[in-house]
Amino acid sequence: LTCDKTGKIHAFYNVCRHRGAKVCSTDQTGCKQLVCPYHWWAYRLDGSLKSTPPAATPQERKSELGLQRVPGLETFAGVVFLNQSEKPTPLKEYLGDLTDKLQRYDLDNLEFSGKKEY
Repeated sequence: LTCDKTGKIHAFYNVCRHRGAKVCSTDQTGCKQLVCPYHWWAYRLDGSLKSTPPAATPQERKSELGLQRVPGLETFAGVVFLNQSEKPTPLKEYLGDLTDKLQRYDLDNLEFSGKKEY
């Protein structure tokens, strides 16, 4: 998961399009790009391919080689839901009338209070 400059959340498979290495191996905040450690392919936080080593990829192909998106990304009540099906069913269909029942609680504007690890 990434969050770009505009605050939009993106979900990608954690696989470089060049040689299949993990692009991200740790949780980070404030990251400006994702870089594959294998051959240094760099991706923007929106998943588009930013750069490759010189002569590795023709310029006209770079637009096709961004990170692969997880097809179903939706949020509800500040929680991110991912569905990896090729044609994901909308989250609202799974939740049914739960969204209406919880509407009065303004869950999208909850603030983080704290964290405990056991």
